Amino acid sequence: MSLRRAILIDAARCAVLLTILALVPPLAAHGQTAGASGAGSRYILKDLGTAGGPNSYVKDTPRPVNNEGMVAGIGDTPIPDPFDPACFYDCFVVHAFQWQRSGLIDLGALADGASSAPNSINASGVVAGISETGKTDATAPFPPEFDAVVWKDGQIIDLGTLGGTFSYAADINDQGQVTGFALNGHSDAFIPGDDAFAMECGGGLMPSEMRAFIWQQGRVMRNLGTLGGPESCARYINQRGQVAGLSFTSYTPNAGTGIPAFEPFIWTNGRMTGLGGLGGTQGHPSGINDQGQVAGDSYLPGDQIRHAFFWNHGEMTDLAPASDDAVAEALNDNGEVVGGAHNPGAQHGFAYLWRRGVLTYLAKCSVALSINSRSQIVGQAFDCNGNGSHAFLWEKGGPAIDLNTLVPPGSGVALRTATSITDSGVIVAQGGLANGEEHAFLLIPRNKAR
Repeated sequence: MSLRRAILIDAARCAVLLTILALVPPLAAHGQTAGASGAGSRYILKDLGTAGGPNSYVKDTPRPVNNEGMVAGIGDTPIPDPFDPACFYDCFVVHAFQWQRSGLIDLGALADGASSAPNSINASGVVAGISETGKTDATAPFPPEFDAVVWKDGQIIDLGTLGGTFSYAADINDQGQVTGFALNGHSDAFIPGDDAFAMECGGGLMPSEMRAFIWQQGRVMRNLGTLGGPESCARYINQRGQVAGLSFTSYTPNAGTGIPAFEPFIWTNGRMTGLGGLGGTQGHPSGINDQGQVAGDSYLPGDQIRHAFFWNHGEMTDLAPASDDAVAEALNDNGEVVGGAHNPGAQHGFAYLWRRGVLTYLAKCSVALSINSRSQIVGQAFDCNGNGSHAFLWEKGGPAIDLNTLVPPGSGVALRTATSITDSGVIVAQGGLANGEEHAFLLIPRNKAR
């Protein structure tokens, strides 16, 4: 996987999901995630368009959509990427966009011909993400430099760095607090061996040390420090300003991995606290809710098997102790966690819901990506023979329903994955058109349409 893809996709998590979804047999009738063909048109389907090129995307980022139905996504422009084949995304120049009911707004970038991408949108429609700056760093694996940015009131704000050549805004809350990582310019003794850590941070391999930060307009970028090692990064922030991320815990490399141990952390009121792990040397968070609870993944002793965890104010729980592999993808404010897992000997992967100590399997050959406060769950289900995928919705005890059966028939769109669902039930999804283009879509419940 190239660096520009790692900017937008957690490569390590994807690798685990591929393991989870491998070796699956044909679906039995009771395991299918397709709803009845007569399920009806429950949603209004909105094609979010592009920035002038062929494709658009809404990725599995912390907050791609808010409760008002405003979406932050990536749109191709018609301009070829000047760094092809080391493209930022899909070998077009891509721009972050904001979509609202009046249509798509191209948010632009820090320089002409530069690419940009969003990672989160808050309740006011302020978007946080990254943009190429127009400069290059010849020492970096991905030469175009990029900075953390915020788009607000039609303006792009460059958050700068901590002295290095790159920074990355991962998440933003409704108070406008932004978290992510920035390079400090200090030599990293573990490059290139720390690519596992870098990939978990979302930004790919970097040329110098990275440090977690928090930023708010009118204030300087604040370095959050580390748990005792050389690097840290932040991935999520809740409405209370608590940050979840990961950090090396020492400068001493492990014999098995060649790099120091790293674990998830929570940062609250100026203090970074390590969450520990499940016995291995690597772990990371997958989300933090407004109760200060954290979900994520941690390796077991030996660093061969990863399990999902739920951390609740000092207590870490293994969500799937009997599984071969399990990843957490999201949690809600009720402490419910969703993700994907693979059971020993079962020869299939499945989406799951963990709630109050009980693990519920939702559907074979699938992974759950988002859950709202009403326990509605969306994700991606795979043909167990490896012939494509479709977006699904699970609610009220199931079964999981193919979202293609709940939108107007004859749309010519194949919804392949649903990445997020809001508390108001609005869903963002990725779909293919008949002409081969990929577009981002919004599904609005008919009873909520205005």
